Amino acid sequence: MSQRTMFRARWMRGVLAALIVVMVLPSAEVVAEADRFPCATDEQRTRDQQQPAQEDLGTEIGQVAPDFRLPDMDGNEVSLTGVRGCVAIIEFWASWCPPCWQSAVHLGELSQRYEDRGLVVLGVSLDQSRDAIENFLKATGEPDITVLWGSFGAAREVAQKYGVQGIPQALVVDRDGVIRYMGHPALIDADTLAPLW
Repeated sequence: MSQRTMFRARWMRGVLAALIVVMVLPSAEVVAEADRFPCATDEQRTRDQQQPAQEDLGTEIGQVAPDFRLPDMDGNEVSLTGVRGCVAIIEFWASWCPPCWQSAVHLGELSQRYEDRGLVVLGVSLDQSRDAIENFLKATGEPDITVLWGSFGAAREVAQKYGVQGIPQALVVDRDGVIRYMGHPALIDADTLAPLW
């Protein structure tokens, strides 16, 4: 076999392997989110792959929250559309923010209390290092929230997309992805969530 033929064969195997990865990864990601967030239904995810009209997207109450994607602390990608079908609280926080410590505990308690109704709490950390987040989680007893952070830059980009000016700040997003609350996480309570079940 000539070197040219061997090169072509290796190149074709490489292209084939890349195609398989490209085709398999998105479905594996959906399965991972489906396992992690069982309230997110396949019907919701399929419907959400068709983007809402541009005028429906926004960061105001009554608008469809724009999608974002960040890894959790285990490196699993989590997207907002991946939890559609769940009621989601998105909190922007950082370990150096004393009020964030209290809100993390509060949101963790809400998550435990309403998990069976389909509540998911996503905490977007605006910390500059992974170590700071891990120390925070140890100090607070690892509240029952899904902490998202890929890098400071990636988290800051999501915060800017949502117009976050100060922390802690939270949004409550209904099962259809519509923003129903924006404000301080300590003000989220049973009355805030009741209309969303």
